Amino acid sequence: MGSITVTPRTKNICYLNLIALDVARPIGAMDEVLLSITRTAFPRCKAVDVRRALMRLAALGLVALTPREAQPWHAELTAAGISKLDHAHRSRDFGPLLEAVMTGGVQ
Repeated sequence: MGSITVTPRTKNICYLNLIALDVARPIGAMDEVLLSITRTAFPRCKAVDVRRALMRLAALGLVALTPREAQPWHAELTAAGISKLDHAHRSRDFGPLLEAVMTGGVQ
């Protein structure tokens, strides 16, 4: 995946969704729940913003996404997403994970 410009707001929405999905493991969460959580930090956030963030996280292999036409989407962390978050929690360094979300480079 090439480098894509991601705004700090999008990065933060991605991060909030990762944390929410980490708490919701192992069952994951619907996009409507993630939208409610995201709106605590970004009151004007729309469903399309959350879905865009989920698509980005899925493209990075951090989230398994089940999009459904005209229905809520379901998302859950992948093994890679769990591994990245666990490493970030242990090291207390979220910089590399956030940089990966910004640049699209997850190793």
